[in-house]
Amino acid sequence: FVNSSNAMKSKILQAAIEIDEDYREYIQNRDRGDKIIQLKNKEDNQKSQNSLLFQ
Repeated sequence: FVNSSNAMKSKILQAAIEIDEDYREYIQNRDRGDKIIQLKNKEDNQKSQNSLLFQ
């Protein structure tokens, strides 16, 4: 990288910035998905507990 031309450094940095933005978006979406899964599992657990109580 140090020995690259300015144009090449610019392309490398731009690509790194784009990857970083994509990764941040991926992490946010993954975290949201985990929360949704946790809520769904909690609801499913409560439903199964309720069905056990009423059997």
